[in-house]
Amino acid sequence: MAETRYPTTRGMPAFPSVFGLWDDFMRRFMSPWFFERTLTMGTFAPVDVCERGNEYVIRMACPGCRPQDIDVTVENDVVRIRGKFLRHDEMEKTAEEGAQPGKEHEQCLIRELPSGRFERDITLPTGVNAQQARATFENGLLTLVLPKAQAAIGHKIQIGQPAGAGTR
Repeated sequence: MAETRYPTTRGMPAFPSVFGLWDDFMRRFMSPWFFERTLTMGTFAPVDVCERGNEYVIRMACPGCRPQDIDVTVENDVVRIRGKFLRHDEMEKTAEEGAQPGKEHEQCLIRELPSGRFERDITLPTGVNAQQARATFENGLLTLVLPKAQAAIGHKIQIGQPAGAGTR
C-alpha cells in the first residue's frame, strides 16, 4: 500500500493541515532555485517544441534580439537557450553608432516589450545529436532542428526461431 503524505484517521478523507501547507510554501519560497530564477529570468521568451519524425524542432520568439546575442548549448536531453533582448533605444544606438545630439529624451508611459537577459532550459524526451543540429534566425524567430540521438531512434529486432527448432 502506498504511503500518503497526510495520514487518514478512521476513514476520514486526508486533508493537509494548515501547518503542512505553510511548511510546503515556505520550503519552496525559500529555496535558492526560486530566487535564482525569479531574479535572473527577468524576461520570458515563448517557445514551441515539436517532434517531427526523427528530430525535434524548437521555435523561440526573440523580438529585439540579434543572432550574436543568442547562445544555444545542448547537453544530453537538455537544450539551454540564453540571450538578451535589446530595448528599442539600445537598438537605435547600435544602428546609428551613438545617439544623435538633437534627439529629444523619450519617456515611456507603458513598457511591455521584453528587455534584458533571458534563459530557457528545455528538457526533451530523449537525447539529441548536437553535432548535426541546425539553427536559423529570421524575423525574430529562432528555429532549432535537433536530430534525435541514434540510441533514441531505436530499431526493429527480428525474432528468430530457437536453435534446432526447425529440425525434427
